[in-house]
Amino acid sequence: MQRSQNSKIAIANAFKDLLDKKKFSDITVCLICEQANISRKIFYKHFKDKFDLVYFIFKEDFKRDYYPEEKNFSKLFSCVIQYFYDNKKLYKKLFSVTAQNSFSETFHSLIYQGLYNDKYLLCFEDEADRDFAVCFFTDALTISIRGWITNDNPEPAEEYLLKVKRLFMPVLQLPRAGTE
Repeated sequence: MQRSQNSKIAIANAFKDLLDKKKFSDITVCLICEQANISRKIFYKHFKDKFDLVYFIFKEDFKRDYYPEEKNFSKLFSCVIQYFYDNKKLYKKLFSVTAQNSFSETFHSLIYQGLYNDKYLLCFEDEADRDFAVCFFTDALTISIRGWITNDNPEPAEEYLLKVKRLFMPVLQLPRAGTE
């Protein structure tokens, strides 16, 4: 088991080294394997493709260094934003890729799940209203984060988070339809 994890980490590190020097689209599985000194068979034993590898990197690095004890959406979101900012060079490149199965798509799904499951953040009585709100905020947050982190000089994470929270608070405090 440890050997398998070590292989995954070696592959991830090789990919990050390559991404430091090349565009995402120029990095092939073959190049990653050469950089990691492994066979393609080993790569595909662990990952479906480059996008699966990217998600592994996000998940492992975030869990290891940023995952909060408190697991509500707001706290997780704050930690993710700090993680992106601290790794802005990597995520600028990853969020610039918009192909099918890209990190942007994966992150969109994670935001959706987080918002949908956070009963305190979006508590609508009507399921259709809840679905609309979750989709709306998922799209808005994903696009906003992509724009922020792909900027040549993104503002610090704390400033970005403050702006996002200022936008969310009035919306969350609005009276619900039929409750006025």
